[in-house]
Amino acid sequence: MSRAARITKTWAPTAARIVLAVVLGYAGLVRIQDLNDAGRSVAVYRIVPDDLAELIGGALPFAEIAVALLLVAGLATRVAAVVTAVLLIRNPRTRYALDRWVLDTKEE
Repeated sequence: MSRAARITKTWAPTAARIVLAVVLGYAGLVRIQDLNDAGRSVAVYRIVPDDLAELIGGALPFAEIAVALLLVAGLATRVAAVVTAVLLIRNPRTRYALDRWVLDTKEE
């Protein structure tokens, strides 16, 4: 194995972890500024009842920041990977609601 391949094999997962941590941390910090809006944004998808959507929307920024900190620190990376996968899973209803929202705003 060449030196470049060894360096890539060693540092690529770390770089991916840091990039994902930055994305999650930024998303969490943006959403934490207005927790009511975060709750409303979850309610828009109509996947869960409105009361539960507000609770999920309020907790989601804290979960994103916690996972970002775990990823940066390199702690519990497998747990952080599972939590990240759960945060990123897309429901077909979510995709439909998002597409409809994007198309509606473009028509205005």
